[in-house]
Amino acid sequence: MNTPGPAEPQRAAAAPHDTAAALRARRPSRTLRAMIFAQFLWAVATAMLVVVLLMAAWRLPVAREQMLQEQNRIARLAEQQLEVTLQGTEAVVHALARLVDTAPGQAPGAPTQFNLLLEALAGDGVLFDVLYVLDVDARVVAAGHAGRPAAEMQRWVGHDLSGLPALAGDRGTAKARWSAHYRSPIQDRPAVALMVPTVSGTLLAEVAVERLARVAAAATRVDGLLLIIVDASGEVVAAPDMRLARERVNMAQVAPVAAALRGGTDFSRFEVGGSTYSGTARRSSALGWVVLIGYPDAVADSARNAALFIAGTTLFAAMAVGLFTLQRLSRKLGNRLGRSMAYAQAIAEGQYARPPGMTGILELEQLDHDLDRMAQRIRGREAELRAIIDTTPLLAIQLFTPDGRIVDWNPASTTILGYERSEAVGRTLGDLIYTPQQQQDFVALLAQVVAEGRPFGPYEGEVRRRDGRHCVLLSTTFAIPGQDGKPLCVCMDIDITAMKRQEAVLRANEQKFFAFFDANPVALAVLRQLGEEFEYLDVNAAWTRLLGYTSQDVVGRLLGPSSGLTMFADKHERQAYMDRLARPGDFGDFEFTLLRANRTTRRVDMRLARISFGGETLLVYSMVDVTDKRELEAQLRELNTELEARIARRTASLAEANHELQRTLDELRRAQDRLVQTEKLASLGSLVAGVAHELNTPIGNALMSVTTMQARLGDLRAQLASGLRRSAFDGFMAQIDEGTAIAERNLGRASALLRSFKRVSVDQTSERRREFVLGDAIDELLMTLRPTLRREPVRIECELEPGLRLDSYPGALGQVITNLVQNAVLHAFEGRPGGVITIKAFALGAQRCGVEVIDDGQGITPDAQRRIFEPFYTTRLGQGGSGLGLAIVRNIVTGALGGHVEVHSVPGQGTRFRIELPLRAPAADASPAAV
Repeated sequence: MNTPGPAEPQRAAAAPHDTAAALRARRPSRTLRAMIFAQFLWAVATAMLVVVLLMAAWRLPVAREQMLQEQNRIARLAEQQLEVTLQGTEAVVHALARLVDTAPGQAPGAPTQFNLLLEALAGDGVLFDVLYVLDVDARVVAAGHAGRPAAEMQRWVGHDLSGLPALAGDRGTAKARWSAHYRSPIQDRPAVALMVPTVSGTLLAEVAVERLARVAAAATRVDGLLLIIVDASGEVVAAPDMRLARERVNMAQVAPVAAALRGGTDFSRFEVGGSTYSGTARRSSALGWVVLIGYPDAVADSARNAALFIAGTTLFAAMAVGLFTLQRLSRKLGNRLGRSMAYAQAIAEGQYARPPGMTGILELEQLDHDLDRMAQRIRGREAELRAIIDTTPLLAIQLFTPDGRIVDWNPASTTILGYERSEAVGRTLGDLIYTPQQQQDFVALLAQVVAEGRPFGPYEGEVRRRDGRHCVLLSTTFAIPGQDGKPLCVCMDIDITAMKRQEAVLRANEQKFFAFFDANPVALAVLRQLGEEFEYLDVNAAWTRLLGYTSQDVVGRLLGPSSGLTMFADKHERQAYMDRLARPGDFGDFEFTLLRANRTTRRVDMRLARISFGGETLLVYSMVDVTDKRELEAQLRELNTELEARIARRTASLAEANHELQRTLDELRRAQDRLVQTEKLASLGSLVAGVAHELNTPIGNALMSVTTMQARLGDLRAQLASGLRRSAFDGFMAQIDEGTAIAERNLGRASALLRSFKRVSVDQTSERRREFVLGDAIDELLMTLRPTLRREPVRIECELEPGLRLDSYPGALGQVITNLVQNAVLHAFEGRPGGVITIKAFALGAQRCGVEVIDDGQGITPDAQRRIFEPFYTTRLGQGGSGLGLAIVRNIVTGALGGHVEVHSVPGQGTRFRIELPLRAPAADASPAAV
């Protein structure tokens, strides 16, 4: 760490005073008495809180639990009473059903004696109110009612009760079941029914809902207790206020009822008829009805109010006694603690000298003594810590505020990161080495460390040094308390850049080794020696393919028959192999028959080596499958003898065949030369025919002009004999001038065409080499070609670079361009009204030039492009195409002209033939037009 400047100690000494002043300015001062009173009030408040919590967590829950148990007991009694009544009814009705099924001589239409029994059972008024015997169509066969005579009930016989809600379900079931409540047609009041199937129909027993409600209420006669019965849908069946039942109020949303309908229990508040109750509910398993039990709030809260009154009175008395006692104690302690507080304040300000004077109180004297010892230890530890921070050479230590601002920076930080302490203190790492995102993440990390109180790290991070290089730091960050009470964060860094670089090199080398090992086409295996046995450590992919095992089948297992991984089909070869392993030194090569996983065999050549690595002895071997090689060797040995005989037999016939083939080849070459010459002569003949046709017009015009002048001369002679007039002579002279001009113009045109044709024909027939201007040679060639192309619907355009001189064969070049133009005319515009052929000539550097013949025709297919320069290949065989035009072009360009030709074409987008030639053709013995 750099040596502090002169102003830094003054700032350090003034910091405690400034901190104390800031604390006093931030919050009001408090006397010891006020603090003791505050602590007493805090204790009282805590006691009150404890009492409240005990009341809330223990006494009130106990009272609530007692009330809940009482209400559960009452609800259970009501439920049990209801269940007993329903079970008794079910037992009687089932007995009646069996009686109905077994009563002898009782026809469904006339159950006279049975009616008396039904009336007697129903008339007791205990179990049920009405009994019906129904046939399979739900018609009444017999009926009995409690309190009504049989004669009155007889009129119900024959009634159809299929529309009764109790019978709305499936009547074909073989089990008895209870219905939901409905309005009885006989009693004209709410009732529920038990339906029991019989052999001839159904036995239906009605029980009035009011009767069931009285039965349930009889078991719960408690003053102030509310009892309400609701059905399975939550609709009120019975209540103290029967208007709820008549108005069919639904209480399914009441919490205890909702919980009971779901099969659970709940104790909570609910409101009925404008009053609030606390209670619970239970569900009957027979009818699915719910019995709701509740106490009014005044009854439910009486125990709680009594407990709260007792607790409040006790706390008030305790607080009055405590205040009186604390008044005296606080005054005495306040006077004694002043001196100790002054000494502690001095230590906080960095003044470690103990002030004179005694407090007179043993505990406070001991406090002063302990404060003095603490001051001396603080002074020593500050010096030790400062020395450690400043002298550590490899550990960079920085101090930060929670918002990421640097408070301290040791010399190792300067060594690693390049910034001096004076440059770093007061700034953030974002100003020095961090990117904005790294600075944001670092501040978030500091906040996490301060909030959790746990160190974070070690963690790696890449930062930028002052000189621009990047380094990797291993960092640990933790929080410590600051002098002003605010936390500070310490970050300790170690530069691990070199170590990471070495790790990367080692990792790369390891990856290369494993990649080489696994990708090696030779089967490789590595084993570890364990005494006299060997354990597989790794095998490569070629090994698994050769033997048919997976690496999971092999790694960790021993080499040998005990592991089931023996490789030897022959036990003698295995013994020889084990003998070699027992010998020290080099093993050499070893060939044996390999037994694969699928029990097939292969012949392999093995090479073994023993190496030491990491204190262990490793065995490395490779295997090469030589089965095919050995089989081929055997076959070759068998074939050699046979081949020698065959060769001897065929040598004579081959010599004769070679002689015949040579003779045939010579004939083919002569035929090819003749075809090429014929093609050239045909091209020249076509050229001659075109030129002759082109000469016909100017020569004919000149001849016509001379003939006309001869006829006018005869007329002039006749006029001279009879007398020539001046006007006739002037007219004759004008006609002579005009005829002469026409003849001269047409003969000049014919002469130019003849000169061009002569030069082209001479070039093509003589095959001589000379210097020429490429543009001029192409113009002369096109002049001779235009007569033959005049009948074709094509237009020829030229883009010729001027002044491009060649020392080459103009005749051969003309033959090439002529063949390319004729090829385009013949093939490019088939099925089209016409097109454009463009000829380009341009320089390619200082030694070469290029010629392109481009058409906008139908293009060439890819398959045809691959064969287009083959001799005799044509798509117009028998239609004017010989297949030699482009073959001649390639041979002339690559032979006499010393260049090369290529074609580029896209079907439907035209074709481009590109020729690249040297400006000076190479000397050659072969003819320029030779194929």
